[in-house]
Amino acid sequence: MHAELDRELVAGHPVKYSDRRRLPYVEAVVLEAMRLAPVVPLALPHLTDVDVDVSNTAATSEGCDLTISAGSIVIANLWSVGRDPDVWNGDADVFRPERFLRAADPGAEHARTHSCPPVANAGEEKTDSTSAGISESVDDENGSRSLVVDGRLSESFYPFSFGARRCVGESLGRLQIFVFFATIMRSCRLLQVDGKPPPCDQETYGDVIRPAPYEIRILPR
Repeated sequence: MHAELDRELVAGHPVKYSDRRRLPYVEAVVLEAMRLAPVVPLALPHLTDVDVDVSNTAATSEGCDLTISAGSIVIANLWSVGRDPDVWNGDADVFRPERFLRAADPGAEHARTHSCPPVANAGEEKTDSTSAGISESVDDENGSRSLVVDGRLSESFYPFSFGARRCVGESLGRLQIFVFFATIMRSCRLLQVDGKPPPCDQETYGDVIRPAPYEIRILPR
């Protein structure tokens, strides 16, 4: 991350949300952190007003039907969505930001470069077509790169919930998380405190997920 930040950002200029297009590895780290440790484990309760058929022969035993009856209270488990082995493979419990990076489509990059930029709706992420690749994979003087953030995977978990009642502050939240994190990592080194154990992955569950207490050293770069 430090190498990517040092190379891609102009010295003395503050980090902007639009910089994530040139910082795919930093964005991948943010996505992986939100996937593995969502702040809110469960979505707010919803109520079905009609019968809802959610049958999926690939996911239900012996291809049986699965219907949520009208009047049912439904609570989505956001934590489990981010650890679904059918999506995240056998290492769903491992912190591996590289899972969010994929090879760029040269044709898509050419079309993006030589056409009008798409207009995204508020809160809509376009990481699959607008994020650029990591620093080691710059191909030419125009800045085209061979790796980008995988837009499909970035939309396969829901740290801000989903549907019509998803968090109204998602756009601001994503902006702040990226800018704060990139600014801290650009300016500081986070180190283990001498004589203290490293931070562990233990968590306290409730309305929100809280990390276990830990100590770190923060040094200017």
